[in-house]
Amino acid sequence: MEKIEFARNNDPKLLALHRELEERVLQDKRVQVFMKTYDYPEKNVRIFAQRFSDWLDGLNLCVGCPGLHACKQKTTGSVMELVAQPLLMNIVTPCAYKRADDEGKRHQSNYLINDAAPEMILTDLVKLASPNEDPVYLKAVKAVLDKMKSDDKTGYFLYGNPGVGKTYLAAAMTNHFAKEGKKVAFLHVPTFTQKIKNSLDDPDYIDTILATLRNVPLLVMDDIGAESVTSWIRDEILFPILNFRMESKKTTWFTSNESMESLKNHYMYNQRAEKEEMKAVRIMERIETLAKPLFLGGKNRRRM
Repeated sequence: MEKIEFARNNDPKLLALHRELEERVLQDKRVQVFMKTYDYPEKNVRIFAQRFSDWLDGLNLCVGCPGLHACKQKTTGSVMELVAQPLLMNIVTPCAYKRADDEGKRHQSNYLINDAAPEMILTDLVKLASPNEDPVYLKAVKAVLDKMKSDDKTGYFLYGNPGVGKTYLAAAMTNHFAKEGKKVAFLHVPTFTQKIKNSLDDPDYIDTILATLRNVPLLVMDDIGAESVTSWIRDEILFPILNFRMESKKTTWFTSNESMESLKNHYMYNQRAEKEEMKAVRIMERIETLAKPLFLGGKNRRRM
C-alpha cells in the first residue's frame, strides 16, 4: 500500500484518504486476528491505520516466498511483527525459513576447525541414505552409519577417485556428531600445511592449532595426500598429530584420492626427491591404526 502522510488539519481530501485507509486495514483478516488476539479496539486501529498498513506491506513481501534465497525483506530472513503490550510496538523476528536455517547451522559452534565448504555444513547422513543414491555409494554410507553406531573408536580412511563424494560423506558424519554436542574439527590438509608454512613467524598460532588437532575428540583430515611433502611437514607437523591421536585413542577419519599403499609412496620422498622409506612407514602405521580403509566408488558427482 502507498504510504499516506496526514497533516493535523481538516483537509477533506486527506480525511477521505485516511478513512479509505482505515477501511482497507480493518477488512484485512490479519488485522482482525490481531484485534482478537490483543483485544485491541477498532478505534485504535483507525488512529494507527498507517502503522497497520506498513505492517501489512511487510507481511505481503513474504507471501509466496520459496525461501531465503528469494527474500524481499530489507534484512534477509527478518519480518516486522506488530504487537500490543499494551502499547503498539514493532518487533523484528526471524521468519520460519530463517529459524530453520539457524537451527540447521546451530551445530557449527561445535566445530573447532571447519574447512568444509559452506554447503556441506547442512549435509545430513539420513539424506545420503536415499534409495535414489548410487548403490555403490549407498554401501559406503551404510558402512559409515554402522561404524557410528558401534563403540569402535577407529575411523575410516575414505578413498577413491576425485568427485565420488568422500568429503561429502565425511562432512555428513562430522555434522552428525556436532549436532549431538561433540567437539569436532574438519581439516583440509593441503590448506592446513600451506597455512603452517606461511605462519613460521607466528609460533603461537602454530602451537594453538596443533594442540587443537591433537586433542579434539573427532578429527577429519580431508584430502590427505594432496599436500606437497617436505620432511618438516611430514615429520614435525603431521606425524606428532597422528602419533598423539593414536596413543590417546582419539577418533580420526581421513579422505584421500590415494589408497593407503599409494599414500605411503607419497610420503616416501621428500622435497628433494630423496627416498625416506622408514619415515613413510612410521606415519602410515599411525594412519592404519587410526582408521580402516573404505573404498568409495561410483560416478564423479561434480560432473552430474
